[in-house]
Amino acid sequence: MKCQKCDEKALFHITDVADDGAGFSETHLCWRHAQDYIREPGEIVVGPGDKAESVAAATAPSNRVCPVCKTTFAEFRTSGRLGCANDYRAFEAELRPLLENIHGSSRHVGRAPQQQGAGPNHHLLALRKELQKAVGEENYERAAQLRDEIDQLEDKAKSA
Repeated sequence: MKCQKCDEKALFHITDVADDGAGFSETHLCWRHAQDYIREPGEIVVGPGDKAESVAAATAPSNRVCPVCKTTFAEFRTSGRLGCANDYRAFEAELRPLLENIHGSSRHVGRAPQQQGAGPNHHLLALRKELQKAVGEENYERAAQLRDEIDQLEDKAKSA
């Protein structure tokens, strides 16, 4: 697929969803035009005839360096890749507006992992603990009931 603004190969495929969620639009851009698309509002673009010295100072990327991987923000802007997970904290001031511009938010609101212990084995483990407690208290009737329930669950798991 080609860039919608030139004839280069499109490397970025961006889907914009309407605020009301009713519609969306797709944009296909090359590297150069994608950089323009994600440029922060108010950022100065160097054009023909501009004075390079004054513009360079205004658009100079942050001089911050990640203390863990030693990646600079300028390297991130050039490559588009962060060096480690620590970079999100090291470059938070610079990344937050960028993420909000690209994703519409700087906070993840998608699916979350399931809580631990909520699986089918959780009930079985609880029954085994209760069985140990019943045996310890010498409540053998209750222990026999729990043993039978555990056996049924294990048989059901083996047949499934």
